[in-house]
Amino acid sequence: TVSCRGHQDAIFRMYRESFGDHAQLMVEEVKMRHPIERRWNLRKPVQAEVILHSPRVGVIRTPTRDLSYGGMRLEPRLANLGHNSQLRATFVVHQGAEILRQSVNARVIHTDSQGCGVMFIDFDRDTFTLLHTLMFPEQNAGQQPDPLAA
Repeated sequence: TVSCRGHQDAIFRMYRESFGDHAQLMVEEVKMRHPIERRWNLRKPVQAEVILHSPRVGVIRTPTRDLSYGGMRLEPRLANLGHNSQLRATFVVHQGAEILRQSVNARVIHTDSQGCGVMFIDFDRDTFTLLHTLMFPEQNAGQQPDPLAA
């Protein structure tokens, strides 16, 4: 199992690789802008197409409600996934005639009538890049990503 602290460390490593020494300042700015928020990854309302592979309920296609570098919120009808359920989430991204797919392992960490919260595990650079593309599509490919630009 991955602890929350271990998960945050993995994401911070991705920040550091992408943003260098500026990464710590970005995390501190997130904490100052949103002092009540327990997450240090801001969630952004994003409807992305996701295919969930769950041993408990099979294969489900659903949109996300919001997205962050650490996880996502899914539709209420998925509340039956069960707390701590292991999932494989495959993002399907349409870029012109090309369809990109990126999968990441995840765990259900919260369920209620409003939906379910999923934390990404086994996070890698490709996942980080895809999530950034989904959350900040307005940024030019040549620019350095800025997760604080919301």
